[in-house]
Amino acid sequence: MKGYGATLKGHFFLGAPGMRTGAYFVGKVASVSAGATSVTLTKTSDASKFSVGSWALISGYDLQGLLGVDYGYPPNWEFMEYVQIAGVDGSTITFTAPLKYTYLSTWPTFNRWNGGPAQLNVMPREWDTEVEYQGLHISMPGQIYSNGRNITFTDVTFDHACDIPTQNKTWTYNNVTCGQMIEADKLVESVIINGGTLRGIDFQSSSIDLLQNEWNDSHRLYTRHAEKGRHLEFAHSRF
Repeated sequence: MKGYGATLKGHFFLGAPGMRTGAYFVGKVASVSAGATSVTLTKTSDASKFSVGSWALISGYDLQGLLGVDYGYPPNWEFMEYVQIAGVDGSTITFTAPLKYTYLSTWPTFNRWNGGPAQLNVMPREWDTEVEYQGLHISMPGQIYSNGRNITFTDVTFDHACDIPTQNKTWTYNNVTCGQMIEADKLVESVIINGGTLRGIDFQSSSIDLLQNEWNDSHRLYTRHAEKGRHLEFAHSRF
């Protein structure tokens, strides 16, 4: 989406719908180790929720839920990754790439369907999208969200609030001007920042696997709670 010279004002939502919660959108799975290319659903009937070519989110070990209550959205899991489905055969769901993490069916349950045991979550068809916003001037109060598999902002200037990474496989800022502290939200695999101006990032979740940054003008980096079981890799950092 090219918008050089154009300004977006008001209240709006960028990107695609995010994951849905509830029993219909979840399939519990047996324990599985890192490197595996398939999972086994504990209920064969859940296989109908998944289709070849679609994307899902495998997750486990809840960090934020309250006992018996589905608290917070999107859910906040210690371990998660997006997987594309290559095959469905009975209770076996096969992926196009091996898993990065181990997921256990024995992790504790805190709430109904955002809880701890290993599970496979349905992602909306619309989430499987690649969108690049180019040259826009965006003026909007409050945080801006842009769910989607791969979301990129290039040569974009934000007046007030800025777009934050949330529910993305890859989220990228290229030469973006943002004078605010942005939150690194949940369910994000990679955050890539190339050039531009950014006050800083507040990590409040353990979901970010890769942070690659080369900022021209940044003041500070906050990494609160980023240590929980995940890792951050810094490439070409300049502070």
